[in-house]
Amino acid sequence: MYFNNIRQSKGRKDRIAPLSHKIIVMLRDYFAVCKPKTYLFEGQTPGEPYDERSLQNVLKQALAKVNI
Repeated sequence: MYFNNIRQSKGRKDRIAPLSHKIIVMLRDYFAVCKPKTYLFEGQTPGEPYDERSLQNVLKQALAKVNI
């Protein structure tokens, strides 16, 4: 099991989140293909973070697909 440090999360608290081996493999593949410069998930402009609203839309679509 891998662990990830999340800084300044909800309530501006630092947290430690477990990550499965499968997620680690997927992240390594993503990193090798996309080669992000500053943020792991960058927006359309390199060096800029992925937009919060875009992430919300992706999550809503995923939840709708699995009927949650």
